[in-house]
Amino acid sequence: MPDAMVTGCSPAIGPASNRMRRAVTALAEGSIGRALDLAAAGGVELYRAVLALLTREGGIDLAALHAFADRLARSEAEETYGVVEGLVGQMLARLAITAAKTRERRRAI
Repeated sequence: MPDAMVTGCSPAIGPASNRMRRAVTALAEGSIGRALDLAAAGGVELYRAVLALLTREGGIDLAALHAFADRLARSEAEETYGVVEGLVGQMLARLAITAAKTRERRRAI
């Protein structure tokens, strides 16, 4: 999906930086509907927040994890929760694919 198509479909993305458009495009994996959902819910920021929680050196910051969970547990955060759920699923799928490819390469050696 071209960045211009993402920009034209949502006012939430329109004035965003090229970097933000590329991020939404990559996370949407070719889906206009997903791009719109991500843009509306601040999907790039949510993705970065999840990555920050999971990649912190020294393990997960429990206070930050609880604060993030509290953010998702609010009654008005249903859309945000759904976006985070999709992003975490996407991350896990990418990790599984990477692990499988790495295993295949090791077998070939």
